Amino acid sequence: MALHESPYALNAIADHGAAVWSVSKKSSLPPASVWTFRFLKRVLASPDVNAVPALGPPLPFAAGRRTFGHQRYILVSSHFRTHRVPPSVTPSIVRSASFFTTYTLLIMPAFQTVVLLLGVTGASILQANAHQRLHARGSTTNPTAPNTAQCASEADILSCSDKTVTNTCCSPTPGGLILQTQFWDTYTGLESQGKLLPKGNWTIHGLWPDNCDGSWESYCDFERQYDEDPSPKQVRGKTVPPYSGPGVDTFITDFGRNDLLRFMKKFWVSKGSSDASFWAHEFSKHGTCFSTFDTKCYDNYKPHEDVINFFDTVSQAYLKYPTYKWLEAANIVPSNSTTYTLKDMESALESASGALPYLGCRGNVLSEVWYYSHAKGMVQDLQLTPVKSTTKSKCPATGIRYPQRSSGSEQA
Repeated sequence: MALHESPYALNAIADHGAAVWSVSKKSSLPPASVWTFRFLKRVLASPDVNAVPALGPPLPFAAGRRTFGHQRYILVSSHFRTHRVPPSVTPSIVRSASFFTTYTLLIMPAFQTVVLLLGVTGASILQANAHQRLHARGSTTNPTAPNTAQCASEADILSCSDKTVTNTCCSPTPGGLILQTQFWDTYTGLESQGKLLPKGNWTIHGLWPDNCDGSWESYCDFERQYDEDPSPKQVRGKTVPPYSGPGVDTFITDFGRNDLLRFMKKFWVSKGSSDASFWAHEFSKHGTCFSTFDTKCYDNYKPHEDVINFFDTVSQAYLKYPTYKWLEAANIVPSNSTTYTLKDMESALESASGALPYLGCRGNVLSEVWYYSHAKGMVQDLQLTPVKSTTKSKCPATGIRYPQRSSGSEQA
């Protein structure tokens, strides 16, 4: 995978003999890295640093109304090639991967920090923070983003507030109560076909626009209905027309978003059915009810770019809520022998996410979680303010099972 392919980025940094230093410009450098810092200064002075035609126009990048004046780079030293990463991308986790390089430098002047990654053989790929995009939203490098210029004259409105929204492309209206929802499945039922669950992660269910009073709409635009088996069959007194046509996965490849497709196949996994059918259901039932994904919000709208933009936003939103890790930090891990209390689980997730989520159970078996929030500005901005769940959990107070996944059902 090329370093610039993924918007979620560049999943991990080699630990095959790698060493990492994080150095503040205000503090002294470790002696062993002084020579590297001097080398770094020489490299940054080189005109080659700005020769990055693959990722669009020179910085500063504009993300909607926000212009970033700082630049960050990933420098692959073996070829002195540079891959420019927009300033919205920040480093997160160091993990192993496979890609060759001698060493990689990540420069972050916005935070006055230098992270130096030295590797002998293994590779270097940076996993960016959850909701961050590789491409600047609204720029020529992201053709599936809506036109944010139309919102420039409007202050960002927090959804479900008492302020009047004049342009529904700029704030989700009326569906301003945003739900990011996840599943805990223990098997897919299609392991023989290679469909496996992501190890150490819950999976995506969707991103839903409930109304501010907790009610909701569904299948809001029959012209953008791609669900082969709609559920419910009727909405607002009308029958939802079943879809027959190309799968939504072909929409993604048509826009060249193979990085997004790979991510969705890994983390947005359907149990017992086609992933593409599940994705189509989520867009058709929920995505069409987000006003900020309306086709009128896109300049020179191309068919299905709203679908791609929705899938991208769903994926980014999911990364903001690492449920498995949050529970693990509270010593709540999958087990076939230990049970947990609802209070402990809710407390762990409320503390980590900022508000009480909804926990769903099948009987006494934990199966899903819903995180509630209000959105500031466009949903695509993912400026989310956590709010308490409007739905009371039906899980039992004690004896909740959080089962381990079946053998052979997880990705290696």
